[in-house]
Amino acid sequence: MPTYLVFDLFAPHGSFGAPSISAASSAFRWSELEPPRSALVGLLAAALGLAREEQVRVDRDFAFAVRVDVPPVRDPAPDYHTILPGRAPAGRDRWSRLQEQRHVLAGGFTEGSIISRREYWTAGCFTVVVARRDGTAEGLAEAAAALRRPAWPLYVGRRACPLGAPPDPVLVEAPDVCTALRTRPPLPERRPAFPDALRDRVARPRRILFDPGLPGAPEPLRTVLRRDRPAHLRHGDGVLLRRFFVAERGECLEEDPR
Repeated sequence: MPTYLVFDLFAPHGSFGAPSISAASSAFRWSELEPPRSALVGLLAAALGLAREEQVRVDRDFAFAVRVDVPPVRDPAPDYHTILPGRAPAGRDRWSRLQEQRHVLAGGFTEGSIISRREYWTAGCFTVVVARRDGTAEGLAEAAAALRRPAWPLYVGRRACPLGAPPDPVLVEAPDVCTALRTRPPLPERRPAFPDALRDRVARPRRILFDPGLPGAPEPLRTVLRRDRPAHLRHGDGVLLRRFFVAERGECLEEDPR
């Protein structure tokens, strides 16, 4: 029987990366309303203390499922940023950020600002299932321990969005993903301290999103393509490049949410 790692993912404020519209002088950073695979890989890698180039281990070995317990609401007012690019000092091959911005601080450069708007959502609650692709339990206990005492801070998409509750990970033996999820009621229904307004927003029925190759995965009602499979490539000069490839994701509904 497969072993699954099940944990909560709740945040009062969050943002998940999505394909965005960018131009030479402006950018709008959209947000997904469900955790993409890249966000879950990054969350688990941060808990384990893995550097970005080491995240390939998590991506290679583990598959994920997400149940949307409380669908988040898009924030109607995107976060507004202006970014002024620096200028490399002439005749130098190494410099500090202060030296790069010295001409800006001195008032000698006032053009070329990049305008950025970043979308966020509020009050999202999910239940996450993690399993080894090969069906074994190897590494799941280590991942559960890391979620209890993470090596690095955990956040939901951006550093400004910390978790709103501990992940509270547990290992569950179950014949399939849906059975494992039924052992874990939504967080607002398990915690009396949560406000009734959030408890009333618990979805019925609840959507389940899952990776292909997840042991015990249900039959999908539909399959969607998402550009959220992370890959970190190191350039010849040592610069780490972040890239995301298109991958499939199945979706279904939980049969008996009550």
